[in-house]
Amino acid sequence: MSACTGTQSSNDDRPASDPRGGQELVFKLFDAMINSPLWPRMLAVITYDEPGGFFDQ
Repeated sequence: MSACTGTQSSNDDRPASDPRGGQELVFKLFDAMINSPLWPRMLAVITYDEPGGFFDQ
């Protein structure tokens, strides 16, 4: 198991922030995983726990 986090400005999906930075981070992570030889054995779980965040609505 591993976790990947970006900087505060790269993964902030809270209101008043541009959610494209966070979505770009998710895209880059999935792109790297899909292009890995280990892709068939991977499981990716994306969670958002920030109250009031983009995906909490």
